[in-house]
Parts: sequence; structure tokens; C-alpha cells
Amino acid sequence: MDACPAFNRPNMPGEVLLSQYRPGMPFFFASPSGTLLIPDAAQCDPLPGESLTTLLPTLRHWLQQAPDGACIAGAIPFGRQEPVRLWLAKAPRFGQPLQKESHSRPLASQAQFYQSVPSAEDFEAAVGLARDALRQGPVQKVVLGRQLQIETRDAVDQAALLRHLALAHGAGYRFALGLAAQDAPASLMGASPELLIACHDGQFEALPLAGTLARGSHTQEDAQQAQRLLASRKDQHEHALMIQGIREALQGLGCQTWIPETPQLIPTPTLWHLATPIRGRLPASHLGVLDLLQCLHPTPAVGGYPTEPALALMDRLEHDPRGLFTGAVGWCDAQGNGEWAVTIRCAQVQGNRATLYAGAGVVADSDPAAERRETAAKFQTLLGALGLSGWTEGLA
Repeated sequence: MDACPAFNRPNMPGEVLLSQYRPGMPFFFASPSGTLLIPDAAQCDPLPGESLTTLLPTLRHWLQQAPDGACIAGAIPFGRQEPVRLWLAKAPRFGQPLQKESHSRPLASQAQFYQSVPSAEDFEAAVGLARDALRQGPVQKVVLGRQLQIETRDAVDQAALLRHLALAHGAGYRFALGLAAQDAPASLMGASPELLIACHDGQFEALPLAGTLARGSHTQEDAQQAQRLLASRKDQHEHALMIQGIREALQGLGCQTWIPETPQLIPTPTLWHLATPIRGRLPASHLGVLDLLQCLHPTPAVGGYPTEPALALMDRLEHDPRGLFTGAVGWCDAQGNGEWAVTIRCAQVQGNRATLYAGAGVVADSDPAAERRETAAKFQTLLGALGLSGWTEGLA
């Protein structure tokens, strides 16, 4: 798929936009296609805090009435009826892609407190309950989330944290979203490897992930971990359920779709994933990326399969609301183009506090301890950026 026209205009290097970011700014987003910064709340209008379903009929109208080049950007939550956090940006700054990979030092944080919510033991217990329920049917997969709440000795340098995430995870989708806060600036920051949906001129692509294993500490071990993930029947089954759900959703919208028969391996600095690149075409010119977003979200990668009974089971097992975690973060324009990543590998940061998020897909043959270890491995993306790698080994 060709690059979106927004990124084809004469524009500045992405590194310049990254250097202009300051904590509290509404939005920063970097993808392999380009970079977007909304630096000033005065140049954008916050959209009503309603659900995406409620807002969708009016979003196109707002864009059509906006100046040329305007876009809607921000995040939608995991819960489909929860309020979005979106802005209508009248003068967004688009830039070229950041360098694919670039060295950037993590922060040098010193932690004085951490707490897992739920605890490691309670998370394993929830996985066991989910597994028992899945064996009874009709649900075949659920996804359970976990938080890691941290207090550091000094305030987190949010600009430096974003810079490290942006430069060290060049193949992914890096973001900073300003959150409402009374005291110090608060942001949701992350480096997601998962593309929920991107659309340009009626063509779309996605890169859904399901099946994860930590990278090895040296070359031989890393190669063994990759092959272990490829050979895992549990992870292949989990991935197949996700693809089945996505295929059904796209078929329901009438899309022409190309989906490979088997997944491939993709790496991040800390993890191996099973991924399936999906491409296709929308069935009608009046449809765009927001229609695909509403159709797909939440995919079985974060919400289970089949969707409705899986979500009902997750409601019974998860006691803390997810908010924006496992939602979607990105942007769209008046022509229906845009990019939206799944909001994972992320943390909410304010002052000296950070809440990290991770989840694991559970199927009928899941091992609770293995799923706990998977969440611990996923925390390492943000722990590493904060300079706390290995510090929470008790979570593994």
C-alpha cells in the first residue's frame, strides 16, 4: 500500500517533531509511514466524550467542515461504550518517518515502590478460572490484563521516555497522548508493535499479533526461542482464533481480503510475536478507516473469541477497568485515510508514578504460570525504557 497523502506533502524530518514534543501536548504518533504531532491544544478541538459508536456518524461531518489538512487524532478505549479521547486537529504537523532503529539511552530511574494489580497469584488464579470456563465452551479465547504500578524516586522525564521509545522501537507505532490532569502533566505513552488498521485510498492493511515469547539473551538462545514459538501448538491455536475472528468481521463488512495461511515471526527488542499481515480493499468508496476500526475493535487479539461471550467472561474475571489499554491510538483524515495501532506496550505516566499494562491470551490449554511470565516479559518494553530492566524479576 502506498504511503498516505498526508505523509507525501513537503514536510519536516520526524526527528524535528519528536524534539518539539513536550509533556502535556495533546498527541504524538510515529509509524513506519510517518510522524504526526499536535503541539497546541489551542489549535485543536476536543471531541465530545462519547463512545465511538455514538460519534462515528458525525466525525466525517466535522472533518469536512474543518480546514484542509485537518485530522482527527487520539485514542479510543477498550470498552466500546466508554468515552473516546479524540481531538479535531486543525493544523497537525506531519513529518517523515523516524529512522527505523536508532540508539537511545533509557532513563536512569530509581524505583522505590511497585505493586502488581492483580497480584501474581491472583492473576494466575484468574487464568485458571478462565481456562476452566473455556473447556466448557462456547468461548474459545479470552485475554486477561494486568497492571504494574511503580513509584520512582524522581519525576519521570516524559520527553526523554518518549524519545527512547520512538528511537528504539522504529518498526512499531510510538505514541504519547495527553491526559486530563490537575497537577503535573499526565500522558499515555507506548511503543505498540501491532497495527490494528491502516487505510489509504480504499486499500487497507493490518498486522494482528497473538502468540508471544521473550527474546533470548544471546544469539543461539534467541533463535531457539523463535523456533519454540513457531512450534507452539497453544500459540498457533490462539493465533488461528484471532485470524478467524478478524476474517469474519471483514467479511461482514464486505471487504476483499488477502490473509496468509500461516503466521510469521516478528521481533521487538524484547519479544518474539506471531503475526499475520493482512491486506484488502473496502467494498465502497464512502467507507474509510473509521468504519474498519469500528468493525474490528476489539479484535480477538485483545478481546477474545467469539467476541460477545468472551467479553462477558472477561467482565467477570477482570476487576480493574482497562480504560485506554488495548484500545486503539492513531489518526484519520477527511478522505477516510489513517492509521490506528492497538494500545499495548504502554504506560500512564504522571510525576514520579507510572502504571504499566500487559495482557495475555488464554485458551483451553493455557498454563497459568506461563501466562503470568508472558505478562512479565511484556512489561519489559516500558521497564527497559525507564531504566528498570530486570528490577522486577519477582514478577516472572
